[in-house]
Amino acid sequence: MKPDQLRPTRLTEYMGQDHIKDPLAAAISSAKQRGTPLPHVLLSGPPGLGKTTLAMIIANEMNWPILDLIGSTAGNPLGLSKKLLDLKDKSMFFIDEIHALRKPVQEVLYPVLEDGRLLYRRGIASAEFKLPPLTILGATTDLGKLAQPFIDRFQLQFELQFYEIDELEDLGQLTAQKLDLELPVGGMEQVAMRSRGTPRHVNTLLKWLRDYKLYKHTDLVDAEFIQMVLWGKLRIDSAGLRPLDRNYLRTLKESGVPLGIESIASRLRQAEVTLENTVEPYLMYSGMVARIRNGRMLTEKGAQHLNSLGRKRKVA
Repeated sequence: MKPDQLRPTRLTEYMGQDHIKDPLAAAISSAKQRGTPLPHVLLSGPPGLGKTTLAMIIANEMNWPILDLIGSTAGNPLGLSKKLLDLKDKSMFFIDEIHALRKPVQEVLYPVLEDGRLLYRRGIASAEFKLPPLTILGATTDLGKLAQPFIDRFQLQFELQFYEIDELEDLGQLTAQKLDLELPVGGMEQVAMRSRGTPRHVNTLLKWLRDYKLYKHTDLVDAEFIQMVLWGKLRIDSAGLRPLDRNYLRTLKESGVPLGIESIASRLRQAEVTLENTVEPYLMYSGMVARIRNGRMLTEKGAQHLNSLGRKRKVA
């Protein structure tokens, strides 16, 4: 896993998610004092909130090496079994998008999570191995795709939440310093408001401002410059919505009735999983879309946002 200069490396540097940090710090401290592995950890929440960063921090705090794997690339049960057998003593095994593990591959992890055993099968032959001390770190953007018995085997379960504007501003200030980027008074608020409650977006937008500053050969990064880049070039409006988000809202507005996800995906020519994982979480969190019994509906707040864009196209 490659290091990222913008990622915090310690729990004390990790901003936001206060409901997670204290119990996690307690669990890590207890494990280190007792000389035992940290219990298995499951992190859930929308993309970009810091699940991967938190997994790396956990490994750093425990001073254990970390091996990372993406669920969709895990292969078959035999492949995962070999990876587990190759782990060194006291290792962290991080599985990102753990819900993408196929069911037979997930089943390999049940005895591992339960009591550190690996049931190794190849053809008609089978063997049981006691694994060295390890901690499984799982991250998912779709907790509902995991079976409850599987979830229950993670002693530590944390759900990451969208960030507030002031938290994003504080995080953005640190990122701006690392990027050698100076913003005017109120400039970081402009960036934070367009960041969809997500640290990853704060960092991405600040990188864009840095890049356009260099591209335009200017030292003046004022409110007008920020507006020109974020709305004029990237088409990100004042609520952090991108073209796909706005088209989603327009689809609901034009229908006049609630729509199911299949119908919305068909009209937008997008995969349902794209809408469910990258569009809907923030639209629902922001109150622009509501999920009801017979589908999704545009709220008054969502309609007002669309109307404001229609009235004043140049200022988003």
